[in-house]
Amino acid sequence: MAKLIGTVRLSKIHSVLLLGLLWFFFFVGKAHAVSEATLLFLLISPSPQANAMGQTYGNVFADDPTAFAFNPASAGLFAQKHFAGTSFYPERTPWLPFYWDYGVTYNCHSTGLGLNLQKLNGLPVSIGIGFTHIRLNLGKHILTGEEGPEPILSYDSYESSDKITLATALDYYIHASLGFGYKFIESQLGAMATTPGNYRITKVTTQAHDLGLILRAPIFDILEDLYGQANEAFTLVKPFLDLGLSYSRNNVGDKVIYIDEVQADPFPRTVYVGSHLQAGFRYTDEHSSFNLFSFKWAREADDMLVSRNPDGSWWYLSGLNDIKFIDDILLGKGNGHAITKKGWEYGIGDFFFIRRGGYEDMEGKVVYNTKGWGVSFVQPFRNLSVFRSLASTGILYRLLWSLDLEYHESSWVTTEWHPLTGTFFKGLVIKLRNFPLEF
Repeated sequence: MAKLIGTVRLSKIHSVLLLGLLWFFFFVGKAHAVSEATLLFLLISPSPQANAMGQTYGNVFADDPTAFAFNPASAGLFAQKHFAGTSFYPERTPWLPFYWDYGVTYNCHSTGLGLNLQKLNGLPVSIGIGFTHIRLNLGKHILTGEEGPEPILSYDSYESSDKITLATALDYYIHASLGFGYKFIESQLGAMATTPGNYRITKVTTQAHDLGLILRAPIFDILEDLYGQANEAFTLVKPFLDLGLSYSRNNVGDKVIYIDEVQADPFPRTVYVGSHLQAGFRYTDEHSSFNLFSFKWAREADDMLVSRNPDGSWWYLSGLNDIKFIDDILLGKGNGHAITKKGWEYGIGDFFFIRRGGYEDMEGKVVYNTKGWGVSFVQPFRNLSVFRSLASTGILYRLLWSLDLEYHESSWVTTEWHPLTGTFFKGLVIKLRNFPLEF
């Protein structure tokens, strides 16, 4: 990437992009990632829910279609509860607005479809498919020549990804989901001289794939299935405790060629590992089920699987690299090399949520806290028993118990003059939940 930008600068390009690119490359991941890989926009976390919890995805896999972007296995868990869903930004996110407010924006929308076979024939399998589009708009270029300020060439610069996801989840005591995502990537960042006075826009079109696995154990449900109802006092209101692990290896590809194969760069191949829990009290009757109170907690770590020599040669790494599962994921100590993230959420009545988190990249010297909140606009009406007494059948009743409309917001809490100051994410989620075929 540095080679391409250098070529453009020699051509005297004046662009609102340049400073934004420098901040973007430096702060989106580890500081040394600038020289290790390209297409770093793929490392930006798109989910407002996850971003409010330190960019941890452990507790949003089954609820947010945007999670397909970071772990394709989430589509399987989403299909366990939902027929369909879509998430999108009502307004584009200004990318690093504190330092560069010239139309550099980030946008994401994701759609998923689910089929729960247990609802149809009792088979404890769910199949989810999804489509996710991500675009980082990096502004407009104006290329001028040696003779004067008259424009020779102007064009928009951007990077984008279109991802197709397929996942299968098994619900047999433990919920296990395995997913695969294939993404089509475009990167149009600069222009280069072909002959004296002639220039062409340099555009890269390439592909990569993601692989993900999620395990979730609903402890109390497992105990109830094994030993039966333990306490009659918990007939309608029951405690729940879910423990989980997640793994994904993202952006797996060969190499990225901007100018020629000799100057090829690696993909930002990254491994993500996390643990999470959910606990609280859930109300359940023959018609409905919702959480009276819930607490969610997650801890995750990620590391880029790329190493580069001083001479520019590079290679991909294997395994978990610098991630230490016990120290980073279970104990939360951190080792100073892998990026560590943690977050929590309080939920009331399944309709209002408060979230906090933290992000630490000690090696890259990027540390900040996160915050956010969310609200479901339909859930409060479901919580009111009066609706069940007014009507227990019909299309309106089915719609009430199947449709979800949610709003989520997150921002990064930073020190003064931090490049991430003012960066926020706002998202809308529309979902159609699985509901009984007959009431």
